[in-house]
Amino acid sequence: ASTDGEGVSQMSEWDDRRHWARSTAERVIKTQQLDETPVNPQDAAERLGLRVEFTTELDQHVSGKLTYRSGEPVILVNGRDSRRRKRFTIAHEIGHYLDGAGVDVARDGVSNLEAFGCNEFAASLLMPERWFRADVREGYTNAELSAMYDLSLSAVRVRRETLGI
Repeated sequence: ASTDGEGVSQMSEWDDRRHWARSTAERVIKTQQLDETPVNPQDAAERLGLRVEFTTELDQHVSGKLTYRSGEPVILVNGRDSRRRKRFTIAHEIGHYLDGAGVDVARDGVSNLEAFGCNEFAASLLMPERWFRADVREGYTNAELSAMYDLSLSAVRVRRETLGI
């Protein structure tokens, strides 16, 4: 956070996106009663009124896409991706839906504010902070956390780094 000339704290756009992502994920977990690890993102999507389809017609560098058919939201997921990648992609696309946008998820490392927020949302939905912190305190290794949350080691490492644990 930065301060203006009068010492008033102001959140940066990035902090604002992180706050949106975390609070929105917590709200989805509560309202959709997603109280088991690992959280099932496909179930979450369906409870929110989104259809999830797996396809091999997406470009190999696109993990997923939020689209609309006959006015109904549909998450397209690259069927060639690993199960763990698909889980994160579905959660990421739920983030786009809740944020009111639809943008392809590319794997080229390009980062922007919207993608950042949706990645943070996905991590917060699939590795809820309260649960994740408790599991880290219990002494679980990254490999064990990866298995528990059914996500990649990379996702677990980024979550730990983001939470400072």
